[in-house]
This record gives sequence, C-alpha cells and structure tokens, in this order.
Amino acid sequence: MRDLRQREEEILQRMETNLREIQSNIDSLQQEISELQTQMEKDGPIFLQEESARKRRQEENNLGDGGLKRLSEALRNPEFKIQVLVLQNHTLGDCGVKQLCEDLRNLDCKISSLWLSDIDLTTDCTEDLASALTINHSLTQLNLIYNNLGDCGAKRPCVALRNPECKIQRLELGGNKLGDCEVKRLCEALRNPECKIQSLWLHSNNLTADCTEDLTTALSTNHSLTELILNNNNLGDCGVKRLCEALRNPECKIQRLWLWGNSLTDGCTDDLVSALSTNRSLRILDLGFNSFTDGSVPALRRLIQTCTSLEGIMLWGNKFNSDGENQLLSLRGIRAELRVFV
Repeated sequence: MRDLRQREEEILQRMETNLREIQSNIDSLQQEISELQTQMEKDGPIFLQEESARKRRQEENNLGDGGLKRLSEALRNPEFKIQVLVLQNHTLGDCGVKQLCEDLRNLDCKISSLWLSDIDLTTDCTEDLASALTINHSLTQLNLIYNNLGDCGAKRPCVALRNPECKIQRLELGGNKLGDCEVKRLCEALRNPECKIQSLWLHSNNLTADCTEDLTTALSTNHSLTELILNNNNLGDCGVKRLCEALRNPECKIQRLWLWGNSLTDGCTDDLVSALSTNRSLRILDLGFNSFTDGSVPALRRLIQTCTSLEGIMLWGNKFNSDGENQLLSLRGIRAELRVFV
C-alpha cells in the first residue's frame, strides 16, 4: 500500500508541475515560500508549508499535548498571519482534529488552507469538521486524503457544502475508500447552487461506472467546478462514455480532468473525440496509465486537433509502440500552448 501511495504521490507531483508551468505563477509562489519559511522558524513543532510544497511527505511526527496547545494558541491569536497549515502524517487522529475544529470555529482563526492527510481520521470527526466548515469563512481548501473516512465519510461534509456559509473551494478526499454510494451523495451537494467547490479530488476511492451517471449530472449543473481528479479508480470505458455526456454539455465548465489508471481502452476514444470536438473549456486531460494501444492513435490525434482549448494531454504509461508515440508527439507544434506527453 505504501508503494502505491508513493507512486501516486510521484505522479501527482508531475501533474502539479505541469499545471504550474502552464499557469506561470512562479513569482507569487516564491514570495509566499519565503514568508512561510520565516514563520516556520518561529513556530518550531508546527508544520506549516506553502502551497507549492503540499505534495512533500513529512517524516512521522507526533505533536503531543504540548504541540496541540501551542497550535491552538497560535490559531486563536489575531496576530497569527499564516494561512496554510499542513499537519499530514501526524498521529493527530479524530480527537486531535476535534480540538482543531474548535479553534477553526474561532473568528480570529484566519487559516485558508488546511492539510490533514494520512492522520488516521475516521467518520467520528466529520461532524466537527462540517461544523467548522460552515462557521469559518476563511477556510477555502481542505485536504483529507489517505485517511479512513470510509463509506459514510462524505455524509456530514456534504451537508456543509450545501450551506451558503461554507466557503470551501478545493476539497481533496482521495484514498478514503468512499465508494460509489458516498460519491453519489457528494454529487447531490455539487448540484446545489450554494456549493462553491472548484476543485474536487476523488482519486483512489474504489469508484466504478455506477457513480458516473450522478457525476455527469453534477458536472452539467455545477458552474463552479473546474477540476475533477478521478485517478486510480475503475471507471472503465462505460464510465468515461457517461462522463462524455457532460463534456458535450455547454453548461459543463470542467477545465482539468484527470483519468489516469481507470482501465480505459481503445473502446472509449471515439466518444472522447465526439464530446471534446465541441468542448471549449477543457484545458488539461490526463489519460495516462490506461490500456490505449496504437489502434486509438487516429482518434486521439483527432481529439488533440479538434479540441482547440486543450493545452495539455498526458498519455504516458499506455501501450503505444514507438510509431504510435511519434504520431502523437508530432502534434506538439500545432498550437503554441499545446503540450503532449507520451
């Protein structure tokens, strides 16, 4: 399991690097890194990181009662200016997060980005998290990947997402074994006009084609969602064909769609071409680590040529031979902004 997580982290790092290269926001990130490094030296045991370092794994740490107390004092201090708090790989657990949620409900807490990945969370803490999400108006990004929220983990957060007081724009739930039923519940929240989610991470959640009808409806009705990460699930060709129904809909605003490792084959490429030939919002499409062969190269070439909004397509880890790869790579120059990775 750790090897799989490490592999996913490496690929997610590559995704983030490519996306940043396209968005060209290095200058502002460097400034924030400098500010965060200065604050980290002052705060000692509190692990604070700037957004560009969010994928780096921290060594195993235990804040302990003393660390939690200092963290609580800092979050309640109106002079505490740090907006990004990373507590991944700590042995924080549900009890620690419940204490943290009390601080998040304090009006002096200005945290906008909270990372709680791989800290042994279960459904027991989700009621407190949901309460904090509706009270804290600064928090816009929440990372809960690689916990153990399970098949009831999305129920209470979904209630918060429908609340107009909830300001969350980026929600990361990958690696929680949510399953199709919880994602269907999540889609109900996405269809609510009060939901402000812009980026949703659902990788490694044992998802199948059964949840894609609900996802399709949500993508067609939610006008804020622009990024959907479905990596390392089992949607299959049937699931992607359903998602193509949303991509054909002009109301769908998705700009970045990640589908690597979903057991896709040549059987879904014609649907992708048909859907994306008229789509003018999609900029990034990741189809890596599937089972596409040279038989899909003509269709993929048409997709790249006709989807004029496309700025990057990832096709590495498939089953192309050298000739197929070269045919795909030859399209790199057809638009100045286009990047093709094979």
